[in-house]
Amino acid sequence: MTEDEYISWGYKSQDSIIIIKDSKIKNLYKLLSYNFSNRDVIITSLSKIITPLWIQTHTTGLLYSTLTKTEGFIKYGDFLTLISSKHTLSQHMIYFKESENPIGHLQNLYHQTISLFYGRYILIGYILIAYLVFLYFKKSRCILGYSIFFCMFLSTVFGFHIFAFLNGILKSSIIIFLSLILGGVICYLNLDYKKTLICVWISHFLLLFYFTFSRIFLYKSPIGFNNIFQGTRFYGWNNDLIGIFLGLLLGIIFTISRTKKGNLLLIQIVLLFTCILCFSPLYGANVGGMLSCFCAILASIYIFEEVKIKKILYIGISTLTFLILQKYFILWDLNQTSSTHWGIWVQSIHEKNLSFSFEIIYGKLKQIFLFLLLPPLNIFIFLDWVLICKLRNLKIYDEKWGKIFFIISAGIIFLNDSGVLSSIYMLFYFLIPIYYFSFSNE
Repeated sequence: MTEDEYISWGYKSQDSIIIIKDSKIKNLYKLLSYNFSNRDVIITSLSKIITPLWIQTHTTGLLYSTLTKTEGFIKYGDFLTLISSKHTLSQHMIYFKESENPIGHLQNLYHQTISLFYGRYILIGYILIAYLVFLYFKKSRCILGYSIFFCMFLSTVFGFHIFAFLNGILKSSIIIFLSLILGGVICYLNLDYKKTLICVWISHFLLLFYFTFSRIFLYKSPIGFNNIFQGTRFYGWNNDLIGIFLGLLLGIIFTISRTKKGNLLLIQIVLLFTCILCFSPLYGANVGGMLSCFCAILASIYIFEEVKIKKILYIGISTLTFLILQKYFILWDLNQTSSTHWGIWVQSIHEKNLSFSFEIIYGKLKQIFLFLLLPPLNIFIFLDWVLICKLRNLKIYDEKWGKIFFIISAGIIFLNDSGVLSSIYMLFYFLIPIYYFSFSNE
């Protein structure tokens, strides 16, 4: 295999490739102790990046990482985790996975992921443009409001395995087209806006729950796919879906509360705790999402509960419940083959390995501020926050909901290293309905 052949597949020349011809090599221990002087191993490397890593033996196959759930495209981060982790390779964090045609399989993985990568940005770009048009043009608010929510819903639908064969760019194009058609049909039928939104949102919410508890994740969905090129670790639910999960839940409760009187706070707390379970190491393995849900619980109690004794009681019970759950989650997590950053971080504090603990925090803070400083997503999040503060004709109750969404959206950003888009998604579930409710009669 020459470099020219490698480049002809469509990969960049600076990517690394390791080719080994030895049927005895089955795991990374043997790979690392392999005698490289016999030139059976060809290594091209740039800096610290090792991607992709491909092994060919007499039985042929690819390396598989349980850390990032990637096959063939093994990154430098996988190796770093092996070095710093208490786990050994005998527990199969990285292992050899046989394949009859590894070159063809690697090509397919590359093209599938690249198409999803570009399809994702096409879909996000459409949603953000549609949102700007929604804000500016009053006559288009009905169809575009529905279209934005249908885009996120249909992205989940297209995460089913039966759609795995579709090109990612084609998926996003179909999703945009269908979302506009469905939005147009609903507007033409003049269906009740609140009831229709609630039905769409509940359907999406239940579908995400189905994926969670079936342990099926949206590897092939334009929103939520596992990015094997850029992802440094695997998320059951990625950061984008944190905002959608929380936005759906809060949007449903908010919209129902506008039509029916009654205190829905306890129902909201129970559902948010269910979301904590979805994002826990048992299922979604997203620490930021889990902490964001807990912050949403505390903010909801503080703002909506008016009786001081009940407020203190609810906050105390919720905090105690959360801590008990964390004890169970962390114990379970640390007994797995590959622990999440949450389990490893808590363990590092317990073992007084503070330098490692601060290293994780520093890395996350660096990513957070990077996303906050880089346009265009930071422009959208600040626009949304300004809109929340400047909305007119809001009742006191709606102002409280505005505070809830503002606090939680800020919390999502500072609890997730790429939470800006999550926050934008979540704010749609307040700003789009409230704009439609408040200004549809102007």
